[in-house]
Amino acid sequence: MNVHALTLISRPNEGEEFRIKVRQDIELGDNWSLTQQLQYRSYESEYIRQTSAFNYVYVDRNGTTNLEPRAPLVIDGVLYPFAARRQEYRKVMADEKVWQYFLDVTKTWSFGDVRGEHLASVNYEDHDISYAQWSIWDADDTRSDAVPYILDIRDPNWPTGTFEDYNPSLRSKYNKDVSSWGVSFQEVVYFNEHFTGRFGGAYGGVKQTYLNQYSDGNPEYDTSDNGFTYNLGLTYLFSDSLSTFINHSKGRTAYGILDALAEEDNQPDSESESWDLGVRFTALEEQVIGSIVFFDTARTNLQYSNPLYEDNIDDPSYNVDVPEYYYDEQDRTTGVEVDINFDINEQWSLNANGTYQDPVTEPGAHASSTDEEQTKGIAEKFASTWLTYSHTFDALPAPVKFSVGVTYEDERTISASAFGIDYAFVDSYTVWDAAVSYVSDDWNVQLNVRNLDNTDYYSSAMYLGGLPGEERNVKLTASYSF
Repeated sequence: MNVHALTLISRPNEGEEFRIKVRQDIELGDNWSLTQQLQYRSYESEYIRQTSAFNYVYVDRNGTTNLEPRAPLVIDGVLYPFAARRQEYRKVMADEKVWQYFLDVTKTWSFGDVRGEHLASVNYEDHDISYAQWSIWDADDTRSDAVPYILDIRDPNWPTGTFEDYNPSLRSKYNKDVSSWGVSFQEVVYFNEHFTGRFGGAYGGVKQTYLNQYSDGNPEYDTSDNGFTYNLGLTYLFSDSLSTFINHSKGRTAYGILDALAEEDNQPDSESESWDLGVRFTALEEQVIGSIVFFDTARTNLQYSNPLYEDNIDDPSYNVDVPEYYYDEQDRTTGVEVDINFDINEQWSLNANGTYQDPVTEPGAHASSTDEEQTKGIAEKFASTWLTYSHTFDALPAPVKFSVGVTYEDERTISASAFGIDYAFVDSYTVWDAAVSYVSDDWNVQLNVRNLDNTDYYSSAMYLGGLPGEERNVKLTASYSF
């Protein structure tokens, strides 16, 4: 179990963002068009988060029951069974600067009764990142001055003072640059009024450099990687109110610069594979528009530890020819998604979306266990519904829309087996939201209110715990076109 809380030492994120974007649209004639965009973005972030372990481990670890420092807390002969141990505060400071360029070219064509579109794209991005992290701990760790123990998590005595009062220890400091590029081409072919095909491919590359500034004398690591991805799709229109489609795609994710890769540049990329089979339909003279999609997705070549290496980690002569990791594990998710849009009348509309899926992790050929398990952090069920009312005011040329929505996400499992817990999860949650929007030829204004009733929930499952969801917050965005 993890305990995340806002204490006197913790500080929420104080982020500052600056963004500027330039876009150009050009009609080149003969059914050619070109769009290009250039964007610069800078972002600075600083926060302090808390994490600590509850006294849950009353099991045999390394041949000893209640082995320190995860044993129940005893001070001066007094047992504190609900204490939080191994309490840590982490201060993070990050700065990122990004340049992005996108170019899209479109050409329509025809050959007899067959029509189509050429779609070509070019993209380039450069990310310059600097990052630093400091930590302080309670007395279970001596790398900083001791933060007082939380003696009873049910009625916590939160530590006082500031983060800097406890002699923080620098844990990580680095500069990293990631530049990526890609070219893609997609052909859309309208064979006839019923049958459409989409066929696309892309080739891209990424280059990364990493300089560890934690101590002097560290070398700068760099690596580059490139590869091919594709997507294929067919759509058949039975009638104006019913169509079916099938899509297949394959993607890839280049590896990062990690210590494990310093001498292992041939790690296979993590790949994604996806199949979608579905139908789209309309009813009630297109008042109802919906879709039902059956899907099967997978992430392949995932890293996991080699048990032989772990068992002999202190014997370099043995491990010289033993790989530290294998890369043939995969996460696979199969399920069905339903989406319905219902224009009830001129004022009211409803959108409902729901997904049921079976996310499993399939072990690799060298895994210590052959059993499948639910993929960590992925829910089996989630759904959302939005109801919108549109009202026209005499003083405005376009209507104002008022919306309210509810989102549900099922419980999600977390990684906990390393601490003697066979199964753990973060609870399901339900969150209410609201929005007000106004869109005209010139203005686009939207007010979003997230988590109306200020529900406490976990938005993401993490290692040994969960990431707390956002408290009630308000966001206003506005843009003007001229």
